[in-house]
Amino acid sequence: MHLFVGDKLKSTAQQAHSDKDFNDADANTVDFHQVEREKTMEVRVIATLQAKAGFEAAVSEAVHDILEPSRQELGNLQYDLHRDLEKPGTFVFFERWASSEALDKHNETAHFQQFVSRLDGKLDVLDIKKLKKIA
Repeated sequence: MHLFVGDKLKSTAQQAHSDKDFNDADANTVDFHQVEREKTMEVRVIATLQAKAGFEAAVSEAVHDILEPSRQELGNLQYDLHRDLEKPGTFVFFERWASSEALDKHNETAHFQQFVSRLDGKLDVLDIKKLKKIA
């Protein structure tokens, strides 16, 4: 999912970072046991944020400020921040969560909500991938 963001950063980040995709499926095709198993499986997130020109410092400060509170959350296994070597205003998070429920709870925390608000209008690109390790 590659998203160009502007005023809809908050809802876009929360939707992309959320685990509610199965709700739209036909109830007859949903394997609810599989859904429950996946809720308790480790989830990995790769989130790429590209700052708009002139907002690099503000985005850098916001991404650094979210690190420690997120790392302290129950269910967080990894929350690392990287900077793209070829694009200085681009930041990449590598996250590991014990379950999709832990990730959902992260999305509801005050520090994550504040983070989303701080980034509003400051990003050109937000690309969030939720992954499950298969090998």
